[in-house]
Amino acid sequence: MRFVSNRSPGKTVPQPSGSHPDSPPSLEKSGTGSDISAGVSFILIAERDRSVREVLVDATRDAFPGSEVYAVESGAEVLETLEQFQPTAAVLHWAVAEEQGGECMQRLRQAHVPILLISAWDLRRAMASAGPTEAALQKPFELADYLRILRRLVRTEALPA
Repeated sequence: MRFVSNRSPGKTVPQPSGSHPDSPPSLEKSGTGSDISAGVSFILIAERDRSVREVLVDATRDAFPGSEVYAVESGAEVLETLEQFQPTAAVLHWAVAEEQGGECMQRLRQAHVPILLISAWDLRRAMASAGPTEAALQKPFELADYLRILRRLVRTEALPA
């Protein structure tokens, strides 16, 4: 697993148990190195397109200083990430949400993680296929809209139950 920090880009940490040492790094973490107990937001971004993923990570990191931003590109990586921590909010590309038989969406819902679904496909059809989410955005979208929705999801998650 590769972690990328604001303070030390390219910092590498050990592979999780069970990972093959020659397997490529998959989980990118961008943030200040804060930990879960400090009440920091942990935002998971699952997007298959690397350039879109990088833009979303950069925008999210800038908009949520002090938060941890995890970026993955597949449903399997979403599930692996959920074994390690519970995100404050998740941004999922429709195709990633559909991988693993929809298990990503199911596990996020069971953990009560607010989900922002993004798709270039017909958004109504994507939402009908993926199931209920707290928010959805049709690609292409404005970063300002993305951040406004994500702020709402993070704020909602921070409220006491």
